Amino acid sequence: MRRKLDGEGLSAVDFVFEASLFIILKLITLKPISLWAMGWKMPTPARLWQLAATCPDRAARRWRKRCETCRDRRGDGARHCWPGRTALRLPMARQAVSARDPDPLAAKAATMPVIQPRNHLKDKLARDEVVTSMAVRLVDKPAIAALAAAAGFDTIYVDLEHSPISLQSTSDICIAAMAVGVTPFVRVPSISSGLVSRVLDGGALGIVAPHVETAAAAQDVVELVKFPPQGRRSDGGAMPHFGYQNPAVAETHRLFNEATSVVIMIESAAALERLDEIAAVPGVDLLFIGSNDLCADFGVTGDFDHPRLREAFEHTIAACRRHGKHAGVGGLAGRHDLIADLVAKGARYVSVGSDLGFLAAEAKRLTDLVHGFGR
Repeated sequence: MRRKLDGEGLSAVDFVFEASLFIILKLITLKPISLWAMGWKMPTPARLWQLAATCPDRAARRWRKRCETCRDRRGDGARHCWPGRTALRLPMARQAVSARDPDPLAAKAATMPVIQPRNHLKDKLARDEVVTSMAVRLVDKPAIAALAAAAGFDTIYVDLEHSPISLQSTSDICIAAMAVGVTPFVRVPSISSGLVSRVLDGGALGIVAPHVETAAAAQDVVELVKFPPQGRRSDGGAMPHFGYQNPAVAETHRLFNEATSVVIMIESAAALERLDEIAAVPGVDLLFIGSNDLCADFGVTGDFDHPRLREAFEHTIAACRRHGKHAGVGGLAGRHDLIADLVAKGARYVSVGSDLGFLAAEAKRLTDLVHGFGR
């Protein structure tokens, strides 16, 4: 190759220099060099022949070259005779491309450990420890879960019976709670398959069921919460409890049945009359006394020192002990003396209050304090 520079031919030294520079620049731009720079090792010639031999394209097997599928569909190349672009998705990972393991990304996902739901409340109750709960009625953002964890709560329940919080916000809160080690429950306004299954599929690890007055109603709650053979809940597919990577169906059902809690609220005299029957229902974990509603049903609204309410607390705790269940109390945020007495008698689940109540009480306290400075 010759060219004219000022009328003279290119010298041999200049030709060699420019040709070498051209070759070096060309090599730098080659795909194998770029892949190597990203941490991907180019297959050896022997490996490429082996890959070509496994290609479904007969012509490619015969001529030991990439088939049309691999050339036209680079993204699917790893399934045929050429690594293609699949290697670029995880450039620093060791890519194993063979006939037995055609998709390295699928193989990697298959070996990943399955995230399993963990009900910390159940663990603590099994050790006979006191657990604290907060009702969520105001804040409909996942941040409330982090605040609950920072405050030391063991569990929260999103109160759909007494708040306008949506199912989407409920799911977001439950997922966030699981991430920070707070067990998420949901109090549903009514017992129905459509509602119970949706909040559980969205991330809840338990249902707080209000207005239960018979053993049959308690059994219905258990069956809606649990998968077969313990219940009749329908399988909705991938769930956040498993990081959206459920194990086999039978294993999913077993793990979820073990992790979920059924909390039955005792809020009426009719429920107290059948307390032993309700506590004896298999799958019921906790009987939760709603103090305010129970007082209202007794006709002694707001009288937490009434003998009938005290008797109801003691009766519930005793029934739970007889049937191996746990007793819970709520609605007593301003009565620390009563909470201490009930815990001493055997109550292990205490609903301390709600986010709305905490905000209102603390805001009132601080404004009264500051106004007092000016008097």
